Amino acid sequence: MLYSQSSLSEGVFQVAYVVHDIQAAQRFFNETLGGPRFFVIENITFKEYTYRGQPVECHQHVAFGYAGTMQIELMQPLSGENTVSEFLRQRGQGVHHLGIQVEDIDRAMRSMAEQGLVPVESGVAGQATRFAFLDARVAIGSYLELVSLDEDNQALFERIRQGDF
Repeated sequence: MLYSQSSLSEGVFQVAYVVHDIQAAQRFFNETLGGPRFFVIENITFKEYTYRGQPVECHQHVAFGYAGTMQIELMQPLSGENTVSEFLRQRGQGVHHLGIQVEDIDRAMRSMAEQGLVPVESGVAGQATRFAFLDARVAIGSYLELVSLDEDNQALFERIRQGDF
């Protein structure tokens, strides 16, 4: 279900963790919790990437898995400054963000700005998946990510959910 202006509860599809070691985090989820197999993208970088209003280049490893319908994302920063590296440095490992899927990211950002939540980081992943991180750390201790998935990433996430990779 996608985000609607009246409720976020049905649009949360992802919980994301910042970690020091993405392989160790995967082992924890797999061996200790009996969790999912993860689809790993090493040394990912993003297009049209901004952090605190400035263009930046950052690299990180990411891994995606599913527990039921909830997507689990693991993120390990490699280089550059962004919310992931900042969070890890300031707070250590932990829940970095809740991902909320939206159809119209510009409208969703305007709606969130009316609530006092403004983007601190944004970019494009893959061909046309747009994302923006909103700083909700004072309220909930983590960021919110608004994400508008392109068709390729929608298909990829569905394959990951089904274990078809």
